[in-house]
Amino acid sequence: MVFLSGVSTAIVAINEWTLNGTEESLCITNDAKVGVGIANPQRSLEIAGDLVAGGTVSAGNPLMYRNRIINGDMRIAQRGTSAATSTGYLIDRWTIEQISGSGIQSQTLLAFSDTPYNLGFKYATNVFVTSSSTGLMLAQKIENVNITDFNWGTSQGVPVTVSLWYKTNATPGSIIPISIRTALYIGSVYWQVYPYNTVAIGQNTWQYVSFTVPPSPNVGYTLGLANNGGQDQLQLYIGPANGYSTTAVAGTWTQTSAMGSTAQTNIWNTPGNYLLVTGVQLEKGTVATPFEVRPYATELQLCQRYFQQLGGQMFNNYFGTGLAYNTSSAYILCPLNVQMRAPASSTVAVINVASISLLGNVSGSYGTTTLSAIAKDQQNINNIELGVTSSSANLIPAFPYMMYTSSANTPFIQINNEL
Repeated sequence: MVFLSGVSTAIVAINEWTLNGTEESLCITNDAKVGVGIANPQRSLEIAGDLVAGGTVSAGNPLMYRNRIINGDMRIAQRGTSAATSTGYLIDRWTIEQISGSGIQSQTLLAFSDTPYNLGFKYATNVFVTSSSTGLMLAQKIENVNITDFNWGTSQGVPVTVSLWYKTNATPGSIIPISIRTALYIGSVYWQVYPYNTVAIGQNTWQYVSFTVPPSPNVGYTLGLANNGGQDQLQLYIGPANGYSTTAVAGTWTQTSAMGSTAQTNIWNTPGNYLLVTGVQLEKGTVATPFEVRPYATELQLCQRYFQQLGGQMFNNYFGTGLAYNTSSAYILCPLNVQMRAPASSTVAVINVASISLLGNVSGSYGTTTLSAIAKDQQNINNIELGVTSSSANLIPAFPYMMYTSSANTPFIQINNEL
């Protein structure tokens, strides 16, 4: 032990220096990640415990709403938790795009033994191939209004960083690409793609992936601005794809509509192969920050901008009110849970329509009449008007009616407005 006191210009040589404490007090990895109270940090800086700052805290990303991916932890599943399909949406905001073959997508509940579970994730999306496919991708398409601040397509573009967890039973060493693709509307769609190759480290082993994507090439138009037609998108694809005429070289931007990498391994050749994904984040900057967990109600509302389900409870669902047009039809105005993206392009699907009724003046007395058809008539951002048809011609024209169900068959109305 050495004691130093007083003021001296002499140089003191210390042959041995011992710091008491545990190994986890401070950990600096070979790739410059720092952990305070963390033995094996996965991000640039991880701190276990309280952080007290005596000065200004500056961040390259805002503390809230850093993640441009919606439902990246796969919590929200309004449509259900499993579907055998070749393409389409199941888990909110996530779609399957396939070139051939068929598969099953599902929301999987993680187990305590799963590494992401211990980081707070409880769900993952599972893509499972049931017949040989040349390409199958889990994708999210980010709306133009959520990416204008990237300034992509100009000389002022900024980099973004993608991070996620995945697990597969594919052969270790398989190359699984993650691709960023932009759809910039300049009279017609101008495609650019940037693939990044990941390598499966082992069968049935969770692995964390993060990489930085440089801004897309300068073409003189800002990706996401309404003056480009409002059709711009930024798309994230996870998994190999051999479709759309070609694939692209990883680590660089290529002008092509491809979604895969030239070096990829087609893990979908083998029926039974799967890819589990969770914790997906896309944010501005060159640092992968910890996953942003938004409140459940907030995340649900973000999803409902693109898809809403009216009804679906066990009983006593009240959808909306309206007027009878003639003795067998009426128009019912239903309020939406949140404002939707582009009302004119939405579609409507009704499950168990025969379990939905109109309540009001039926043949001169208070009662109900069963419906035989429900279809979209028109919609704005706050409401949708449905044209409904009664099974019996017993409505009173110009009289008010309420659409509801008391059935345990849980009928519901789905309004889809995905990109």
